[in-house]
Amino acid sequence: MTLTGYALAGEDPSVAVAPTLVAGTLLVAFFVVARRPGLLRAPARIAVGSWSGIRRRIRGRPAREPGSLHDLHDLHDLHDLHDQADRAADRFVASFGAVHAGLGRWSAAWALQVLSWFGEFVSLVAAVAATGGSIPSDPATWGWLLAVYGTAQLAGAIPIIPGGAGQVEAALVVGLTATGTDASTALAASVAFRLMSHWLVVPIGWVCVAALRRQGADVPRRPTAA
Repeated sequence: MTLTGYALAGEDPSVAVAPTLVAGTLLVAFFVVARRPGLLRAPARIAVGSWSGIRRRIRGRPAREPGSLHDLHDLHDLHDLHDQADRAADRFVASFGAVHAGLGRWSAAWALQVLSWFGEFVSLVAAVAATGGSIPSDPATWGWLLAVYGTAQLAGAIPIIPGGAGQVEAALVVGLTATGTDASTALAASVAFRLMSHWLVVPIGWVCVAALRRQGADVPRRPTAA
């Protein structure tokens, strides 16, 4: 979609090199990890351990004198955190590795994903219009808007912040202002778009999980401390 946008905008093909490399890298990485899920164990362990450590700090621990008996409790807690991270990483790798899909299912998944991207692009156009921006009136402008959308999605796919929070918004603002949209309208449109396409999906997911649990489906619950 990003390449199509750049083509419609009449840009030099070299402009699309970076988005193409990002998309290609992510695609190759997906298939490599799908065949070797064990590669995810170390990143998963680091993510779970870091999150558990942050939660432990947020809860707060009183300051203690070095060498006190409480240090033994701290070491024990740290050992428990490492064990929890190991177990969570093992469960994640096992769950990911249990996914086996043939060509038909992967094709269906990709087709539905492309349909989802198209729906998000329509919501971006609606967000621009709702915040006072102008609807594209020629193929080149449509191409620019499509390129901006695709580049923003690629920026959000880079695993820096969960959900691409802030990354997608910043990329959209920069891209929309580059197409001639004023900064305030670009900011409002990007926030409205993200509310529609990302954040409002979260409560829908909660409702779906609750419905599945009521039907007796085996939906994993929040893990408890050992």
